[in-house]
Amino acid sequence: MKPRIHIIQWNVLAQQYAPLFATRDISMNWETRKCFIFNSLFEDNKQFFHEPTIICLQECDFSSELMQEAKKYNMSMIYAIKPNHHSDGLVILYNPDYIDLQRSASHKIDPGYSQIVLAAEFKLKNQDIDRDQTFIVCVTHLKASCQKFREEYRSSQTSDVIQFLNKFQTNQVYSVFLVGDFNEESNKPAISNIKNEWFYDLFQEVKPTNKSYGRIIDYIFYNRYCKPLDKCTVPPLLNGLDPPDLPRSNFYSDHMILKGTFEIT
Repeated sequence: MKPRIHIIQWNVLAQQYAPLFATRDISMNWETRKCFIFNSLFEDNKQFFHEPTIICLQECDFSSELMQEAKKYNMSMIYAIKPNHHSDGLVILYNPDYIDLQRSASHKIDPGYSQIVLAAEFKLKNQDIDRDQTFIVCVTHLKASCQKFREEYRSSQTSDVIQFLNKFQTNQVYSVFLVGDFNEESNKPAISNIKNEWFYDLFQEVKPTNKSYGRIIDYIFYNRYCKPLDKCTVPPLLNGLDPPDLPRSNFYSDHMILKGTFEIT
């Protein structure tokens, strides 16, 4: 049996932006949101933690509290904060009982004022040392508001992300996951850039477990050395909702949680 990896992707919504979404029916105070976020990340996924598991987050501005909570589930954390006075950043969580971190690097995306990409190379523990046991996870968050030249801008950003990822691989053949909030729909040039590099979109290649999800701008991409084992899952309560419908009273982020299980082939 080939090794399996669980990948979880979520833009959690930085607390600094959360009050913008508060309404009479939706409390966005930190204590309420913290309980929801930690429960969604750890308690809802603890059935995966007996196998290699990677959790990728965007807009994390609570890294110290997250690290303390992650330790309770024996998860380790890689964190890269955005430049230019931002207080949020990117996170990769992993369980070191099953995964060894080999190296990691971050890169400021060009063009971009504060967008970054974070990559990490891992090796599965208790496996023979060969190509099949090494994999790369890369997480990013592209520019949200650039209306006039939106498509060209984010297309340039994904081109830079791909260039960074190719350099990070050091010409080795790896299983690679590229995940994050790309702020772009699947028919746009920014996403075509990624697919042209022989990456596959989990949502398109494997039908989701629920019926429909409205507008998709978050992705789990994987290359040909990864085989999805089950359907991409999102919380059932989000059926048919677009991001403008979030947050809501029982879901305190403006983005969906994506999950997938893969085999390294």
